[in-house]
Amino acid sequence: MSQLQAIACCGEGAIAGAALPLLGWVWAPPADYYCQTLQTDRNGARRVRRFVAMSGSRLGRLETKIESYMADGKYYEAEQLYATVCSRHATAARFADAIQVAADGSRRLLQLNQGQAGVKLAAQVVRLLDQGKLALDDHYKQLIIDTFRAHSDPQAKVSFMKSAIKWSIGHGSKSSLGEPSFHLALAEHYADAGQYGDASKHHVKSGDYDGHCAVLARWAEKVFPSEVDLLVARAVLQYLCLENFEGARHILDKLVNDDRWASRLDTPLIRFCQFLLETLRRDASPLFQMLRSKYAASVDRDASFKNYLDHIGATYFNLQVAGNGPGGMISDLMSSLFEAPSA
Repeated sequence: MSQLQAIACCGEGAIAGAALPLLGWVWAPPADYYCQTLQTDRNGARRVRRFVAMSGSRLGRLETKIESYMADGKYYEAEQLYATVCSRHATAARFADAIQVAADGSRRLLQLNQGQAGVKLAAQVVRLLDQGKLALDDHYKQLIIDTFRAHSDPQAKVSFMKSAIKWSIGHGSKSSLGEPSFHLALAEHYADAGQYGDASKHHVKSGDYDGHCAVLARWAEKVFPSEVDLLVARAVLQYLCLENFEGARHILDKLVNDDRWASRLDTPLIRFCQFLLETLRRDASPLFQMLRSKYAASVDRDASFKNYLDHIGATYFNLQVAGNGPGGMISDLMSSLFEAPSA
């Protein structure tokens, strides 16, 4: 078995540790000590790893230097020192401290319109969360959302949140689609930018049904009256593809019963959606197929609806669709709903 001999040196003195098993051994170096580890394998080959555990006083001096750079407008130098402090914290496995420094530095720089420097530190936040294998909790949810909102560049802002959504999967998110509050923040950003299609896709994963209705209502004001039912039907089908029957029902009922849209939603397509929900409640495969045939003309108004319905048929009634392998149209469409977004 490989062995590990630890030597901690301070000045000219040395404290030598006994040979310890490599596996399962954890050692935290004292602050201000120069440390090295010697790993010896069965063949006698050795690898040396050296690092410095930085003391609180040295960190304090770096933080003072950061404040000096910020006051002098030397933002690039400040960002470099922020990164150094983060790295030292991470080296000592103080990931919570490293993340807080990166987030605070990022927000300060972004608020001063130092986009490039702030964006770099923001990206560090997600990398450190992943590196430290930290679990998503309320503190980190708010930290990520605050950092997201501090961005001014739309592309960098979206990229940051998509990275955070991807990280959240498997790190404490209750949803396999990523943290709902992150999807909500991204949906609100898209809606404010008038990108209602992208906003709707993330609202479907946010759990905020009333907020989604509000976005659909804003979107409905921008399209032809004859297209309003398409917006609602698309959202209903997306919820059903994600097996969120409650969301589909809420969206449909609230908008159909809204006096502003009631007349525009009195269409065959909306009636199809209403019948579809009842069919899914009954687990009636023949009725599902009959509905698709009867309302084919309405469904064909949007090319994506057929693919959504194929997926719904496979999910709820185990109806197989020929030619739905990887790279197929249905597969590609579902990937946009189910897979974590690429940063």
